[in-house]
Amino acid sequence: MYDMKKICLIQQEAGFGDIFFCQGISEYFSKEYDIIWPVATQIFKTTKYLKTNSNINFVDNNSEFKYKEIFKALYESKQISKLINKNNSEEILFLPLGYSSHMIHPLMKEIMQAKYRICGIDYKNWKQSFNFNRNIEKENKLFYDILGLKDNEDYCLVNEQYVTQPDIHRKNLSKFYSTFGDTKFIQMQIYDEFTLFDWCKVFENMNSIITVDTSLMYILEKLNLRNKTNFLCITRQPYTQNEIQELFEIPWRYIHA
Repeated sequence: MYDMKKICLIQQEAGFGDIFFCQGISEYFSKEYDIIWPVATQIFKTTKYLKTNSNINFVDNNSEFKYKEIFKALYESKQISKLINKNNSEEILFLPLGYSSHMIHPLMKEIMQAKYRICGIDYKNWKQSFNFNRNIEKENKLFYDILGLKDNEDYCLVNEQYVTQPDIHRKNLSKFYSTFGDTKFIQMQIYDEFTLFDWCKVFENMNSIITVDTSLMYILEKLNLRNKTNFLCITRQPYTQNEIQELFEIPWRYIHA
């Protein structure tokens, strides 16, 4: 008898928030399988911050990673698949998390929760599996040198950006400034030198935020925030609030606009 090698291929290449949220799925299956998780190039650069089990391996989906041909073949099925490969020496499990909302009824309902449901896992504990390292030197450089912020300074952070690079979209949120009174507004921008995690000091010290519904909302759940009382989320779809509000403990105020 011999031990069959067990590989799990996860399909969720893009969406920082989706990948943060799905850490609980990879952790669950890593107890039985070695995980290979292809992600977009821009996201791959950021996965080094994630604290994961040693057998969870992110790969650049533009590289020639092992099992790529099998991944591409199973990708077309858009369903959970399991196959035995190489003379019964390998078991390969394919999880199409990116298509999960099309696999349950009603279609396109609870898009985030569906990723866990197709795997038979409770999504409510997603935060326990989402952990990351921080680069304090880079956080301080961004906070003090690039943004020119000071300790104990009041400011409202504004994030108009969504969708993974290079396909960045923007939603103009300036019409909401007046509801935050006379305060300093700091616009989030993309700097090649910094990742989304390098904004953690800025997140922790803001006294308010206006953002589109996007990945930073998952990071905020893990931080020791200075304030949680004036957080405004501008949703991109009319159904988004009902789908995501139960995922977060922060008391967001939601407006669809």
